[in-house]
Amino acid sequence: MEVIYTIHAEEKLLEREFEKSAIEETLEKPDRIFTSRLGRMIAQKAMEDRSLRVVYEVEGSVYIVITAYYTKRGRYE
Repeated sequence: MEVIYTIHAEEKLLEREFEKSAIEETLEKPDRIFTSRLGRMIAQKAMEDRSLRVVYEVEGSVYIVITAYYTKRGRYE
């Protein structure tokens, strides 16, 4: 799987101290996948007491990560 990070995503990963491996694991093996109001995809994976959500688009076989953030578990379930 090829993963590209937008400039915004790179900034947020640094700001929020995310490991790219956690982002890529969430994309590869999500617990759930949602479609956002804007038509983007959201992969969600439970991580201890919270969930990691990755907003992305797919172009061919390339995943383009828009942003990622943690949320309280159960909030979007």
